[in-house]
Amino acid sequence: MKKEYFSKKFRETENEWLKLDKQKGHIGNLRLLAAVIAVVGLGFWWKQSSILGAGLLIIGVVSFFALVRFDGRLNDQVRLLEARKTVLKRYLDRYDNGWYQFSDTGEEYLDESFTNGIDLDIFGPRSVFQYINIAHTMHGRDLLADALKGKFMNDLAARQECVAELAADLEGAVRLETVAQKAMGGKLGERKYVEKFLQSLRRRDENMAVKNALSFVLPITTVVAIIGAFLGMMDAKAAVVLILLQLFLSLNASAAVKEKLDMLYEMYRPLEAYSQLVKVLAEKNFKSPYLQKEVAKLQNKGGAQEGLRKLSQISGMLKMQNSLLYLPLCGLLMWNYHSLRLYNNWCEKYAKETEKWLEAIGNFEALYSLAMIKYVKENSTLAEITETKAPYLKMSKAVHPLLQESQAVANSFAIDGGLAVITGSNMSGKTTFLRTIGVNLTLAYAGGFVCAQEFAAAEMRLMTSMRISDDVSRGISTFYGELLRIKGMVEYAKMRRPMLALIDEIFKGTNSADRIIGAEETLKTLNKPWVLTLVSTHDFELCDLANREGIKGINYHFEEHYVEGNLKFDYTIKPDRCRTSNAQALMRLVGIITDEQN
Repeated sequence: MKKEYFSKKFRETENEWLKLDKQKGHIGNLRLLAAVIAVVGLGFWWKQSSILGAGLLIIGVVSFFALVRFDGRLNDQVRLLEARKTVLKRYLDRYDNGWYQFSDTGEEYLDESFTNGIDLDIFGPRSVFQYINIAHTMHGRDLLADALKGKFMNDLAARQECVAELAADLEGAVRLETVAQKAMGGKLGERKYVEKFLQSLRRRDENMAVKNALSFVLPITTVVAIIGAFLGMMDAKAAVVLILLQLFLSLNASAAVKEKLDMLYEMYRPLEAYSQLVKVLAEKNFKSPYLQKEVAKLQNKGGAQEGLRKLSQISGMLKMQNSLLYLPLCGLLMWNYHSLRLYNNWCEKYAKETEKWLEAIGNFEALYSLAMIKYVKENSTLAEITETKAPYLKMSKAVHPLLQESQAVANSFAIDGGLAVITGSNMSGKTTFLRTIGVNLTLAYAGGFVCAQEFAAAEMRLMTSMRISDDVSRGISTFYGELLRIKGMVEYAKMRRPMLALIDEIFKGTNSADRIIGAEETLKTLNKPWVLTLVSTHDFELCDLANREGIKGINYHFEEHYVEGNLKFDYTIKPDRCRTSNAQALMRLVGIITDEQN
């Protein structure tokens, strides 16, 4: 069982973390001992024996700084293990409802033009994006969102090959997410700084010659003035004036310079993440041509690993703002301007390749995310997608990816074009069935794994009308909102391109007479050789469409049963129309109808 694998890895990581944490405690005690030895040595040197005291002092100081350095490395390992624990815990959370609490829901990708994202819970709270995403970088998240929106269908076969290869590298996925988690802590606020960074790469700073000259001339002049004042050869006022001038220029830079410096300062965490991600990817030996091509992008111009490491160091220089040394560095060395000079030199060498690097790194995050279903589900497969004018769908033992696998009921279903009218009582599983198809097809078109034993479909436009709400600001009612969705399907059908339409409770926002008339006309209009329509309804009258001349249609249903008077569902789709209703039983269950009222 895959859950046991993650549980085991989590326990191993936690035990390793506890050992290192205990070592950190020992190192802290040894540092204190080294400090005591240094103080005792200083006392001996001062009062009694200079040789013994000097020896103890040297031993204490050297030991102290050696332990500080060792503690730093140990602390880095501890942080990495803490990040790994967080990542493994997320994998375990995917086996229950713990993943509902993942902070990254992808809500910003919800778009009115992509109604599937709302209807099928592709983005937002409790969504597909929230469940499968391991990306921490802006590019990784954007590319995963684009994949789920079907923007890479032209490369589907190549992307499936990549995802299949990455699915066999679970530890690689865990490690990739771990280093990003360590660097960024799961925070998502880097977008505006990354965007400013990319903009700055495209704009040249025309005044750098003056700034470069000042960054050298002023510090050299200031140092000369300080030495001259110390030797009594110059008035100390000159050194003071030069120090104050450097402080003024450093701390009161122009708006453009200040914006660039602030951007570099805030880029420290994202750059550390990108740098570490490249390091992890550089260790891999990928077989897929597509992945090899992405890795090749990271090796141009000396390589992303070297370039991003250098840029991370430049950004780290601005982290001195948090140090007591910052003002002296600005007053003596024009620290900010040196950082800016180094950044511009860096841009001269790496600017043209940087965006390609970041996109390649993000693409790996997105592709690993699309393998998530394989990592955590027992029943999964890559879909067989065929480019054909005749729409079809065939799936075996398919379940909704966001349901707990131990509780989900699998359904097998096959249809070769035409219309499927799905009837059934309330809560019997009609809507979940439609979403099972829609969500799995969305993952399939993204190149990812689906939750099924077998899954095959034509390459077709997926359009939905399922979760519709009114829009008061635009004066759109729920019913009118559904009309707009259906109109979009009808208009697309005129283009004679393969389409799958998923319609839940068609025209539920109006009276039964108008609903049935409107639904019949709509479904007849959509009944084209290039359109596959699945519609759920409580209106049994629509079942008669399947028997009408000129209509290619078939009826399916879900049903309930009773065990000792209790309402039960098997959530299994069956041929033919539904013959039962449970509305009154449900009303009794919640107390709206009582036996006394009958």
